[in-house]
Amino acid sequence: VYRTDNPAFRDTMSDLWKHAVAAAHSAEVIASIAGPGKYPAAFVGGLVHDIGKLLLLDILSRRYKGRLGRLQESQDLLHKVLHHFHTYVGVHVVQYWRLPPEFGFSSFYCDRPDRVVVDQWRGLAHVVALGSAVADSLGFGLSGTQAIPLEDHPSVSAIGLDVAAFKAREEELAGELEDTLEAFSAL
Repeated sequence: VYRTDNPAFRDTMSDLWKHAVAAAHSAEVIASIAGPGKYPAAFVGGLVHDIGKLLLLDILSRRYKGRLGRLQESQDLLHKVLHHFHTYVGVHVVQYWRLPPEFGFSSFYCDRPDRVVVDQWRGLAHVVALGSAVADSLGFGLSGTQAIPLEDHPSVSAIGLDVAAFKAREEELAGELEDTLEAFSAL
């Protein structure tokens, strides 16, 4: 799924894949600390939270020339377009694939989980947002992504994450991510 024939977008596609896997694994670890058994969809939620970026990148790399084609020339502009529109596209992908509704919420609200209007899915959206932030802080984000220190992330208090318990796992998590990415890359 995370492949492109367009050489201008290969690095971005690769970064999106690494971020998705790292966010998924990080979200799963966060969920296990924040509430074992409380967020069983954390891994898949992390995996699909940025799926809209993938589809946008695919559309832009295959179909558009002219003004939109210029996105190939500017990684900064491309990343801004992906960031601003991916949630809208992502929720449609989740619906099209007929995934459970929690993945639509974690995809659409991945950058603003506090706005989830359904209490049932707000916690998962926070776990996924934290997983994404951790992936960014460990170097698995798109280039230019600003990592937020975990202690300062608003989702920490929203789910009651024990930051000290997470920090104790962080080094181990980084090694696990390398192994996970290697295993997924072999697929």
